[in-house]
Amino acid sequence: MRIIPLASESLGVRSLSVFIETKDIKILLDAGVSLAIRYRLLPHTLEYQALKEARRRIKEYAKKADIITISHYHFDHYTQTYDSIEPKFTWSSIEEAGEIYADKQILAKDISKNINYSQKKRGYVFNKRIKRFTDKLAFIDDKILEFGSTRITVSKPLPHGEDNTPLGYVLAYTIDDGNTRLLYASDTQLLSKKSIDYIIDKKPDIVITSAVPTYLRIDEKIKEEGLRNLEMLARNTKLIVDHHIMREKNSLDYIKPLRRYDVKTFAEYLGLKNNLLEANRVELYKKFPPSNHFQQWIKNPSSLPPL
Repeated sequence: MRIIPLASESLGVRSLSVFIETKDIKILLDAGVSLAIRYRLLPHTLEYQALKEARRRIKEYAKKADIITISHYHFDHYTQTYDSIEPKFTWSSIEEAGEIYADKQILAKDISKNINYSQKKRGYVFNKRIKRFTDKLAFIDDKILEFGSTRITVSKPLPHGEDNTPLGYVLAYTIDDGNTRLLYASDTQLLSKKSIDYIIDKKPDIVITSAVPTYLRIDEKIKEEGLRNLEMLARNTKLIVDHHIMREKNSLDYIKPLRRYDVKTFAEYLGLKNNLLEANRVELYKKFPPSNHFQQWIKNPSSLPPL
């Protein structure tokens, strides 16, 4: 099994997109990427450069993929189908979506149940508009698919964080090629017993997870529980941890105690340095002041930013 991380916070953007290749099938897990306002600042030019590179890599590997998944309908996990390109945060458009999803088998979260209103609306629009590029979108909650000796097991909807969270539900994907069993836990955040029990029950060799969103104002007890769950998994399986937990300047401190186990970020898995751009946005604006042209664009961001 080949694992190729494509985009994530340790690579400078919001995402958990990764390409998986077995001898039977090529899978692009969650072909989405975004940026966001943080510290009351729009993304820095370096973040837009990272977004540009992430979009390039996602499109490159989408061409190779047989299957593309949508674990849930948050903007950093799928590419939207806007009439014109969205310039501030995602660089999504119907053309961009077409380049990624055309003629692909899409394994997506069901939009009819176990879904909150905002994701239901986004999923409806995507399902309707993507039909001009592919007729192979399937809702895959709690299903098993087999391709040669590779089995893809999809979970029932799991909480996007704690139980009863208003953020809705996500799907976890387990890919087993007979030699390696990888579990992509996406935005479960390791905060629900349902999610933890599901992961443990699958006995994965490798887990890819967003872990607890330490940057949010959450109860300290909940945060500590999420970190304990992360350590428990690290003791029992290889971990690739990124995304939500990598949005603070001191994010790497949270996984420092786990370094005695096999724990890596996406960047580290690729042999690169961690590049936590969003977490360091204030410092980026001070150290690398954007051009006057970019400052003018911020006042009216109706087209792609000047880089």
